[in-house]
Amino acid sequence: MPAGGRLALAGALLVAAACADDGGGFGPSDTSAPDEAVPWSQAVEVAAARRGEYREAVVVSSDGDSAALSEQWIAYDLDAPFVDRAIAVHVDPKTRRYTSTATRENPSLRFIYTAGSVFMRHPRAQAACGTAWIEIPPEELAQAAGATFDASRLQDLEPLDLLRSAKDPGPPVRTDGRGSVYEVPAPGTTGLALSVLASRPGLADRIAAEQRTAEVRVPRGGGPVEITIDLTDVMADVAGTTDAPVGFRPDVELTWTVTAPVADLLTTIPTDVATREECSAAGG
Repeated sequence: MPAGGRLALAGALLVAAACADDGGGFGPSDTSAPDEAVPWSQAVEVAAARRGEYREAVVVSSDGDSAALSEQWIAYDLDAPFVDRAIAVHVDPKTRRYTSTATRENPSLRFIYTAGSVFMRHPRAQAACGTAWIEIPPEELAQAAGATFDASRLQDLEPLDLLRSAKDPGPPVRTDGRGSVYEVPAPGTTGLALSVLASRPGLADRIAAEQRTAEVRVPRGGGPVEITIDLTDVMADVAGTTDAPVGFRPDVELTWTVTAPVADLLTTIPTDVATREECSAAGG
């Protein structure tokens, strides 16, 4: 699991669960019949690309209304290696109010992972550190969440790992004019924050032993692959709302929209960077 980004989302997801665009297509036109299955090999090609991007959205729905609790936009070049993760958290953990002010261009947090460093951009960093960017050793991200993880796995990308693990999902469960939908097994911990699981070892063990089902839509004519996982039950467990009255719990759904390969990707690393020690010395 790509721990760096998950750590940043843990608190917001817990609060929102307790309270309760599609990517555009691209590629050549497709003249195949709507009932003709789109081959799984198309998803394999997307997962194998060394450069790409994807959007992650965690959406809560209740009584016909829906809103994204959080969004992430991840751009990656695995040969660099380089991962740029912009995170928009739409629930204020203090007020528990929904806000849509965070965007990809103005995220709540942003991380850049390279071969040996993690750079974080935080809204309060400029005042505290004299620069918007802080360089953090990967191990410190785990310590901050009270968790342990393999720092070398920060550049693992969860939706790509999921696609690669599905060697032969069998025939699609449905096919229409948009494409074919395949069901693939997913680990019980898919989409969950590392810090959430670390703080609940008993629950973490049970969830890790479970298996979920992901729906993977392979589009007709090429384009972004869409992966959807229902997290309603597991988020209810995490937030302690499993025993809530029927109809009280909102539906929680995770969607990844993966576009790959991409022709160009900026791999710029920030140069005006402070260390955590420098921020502490400045009163950050």
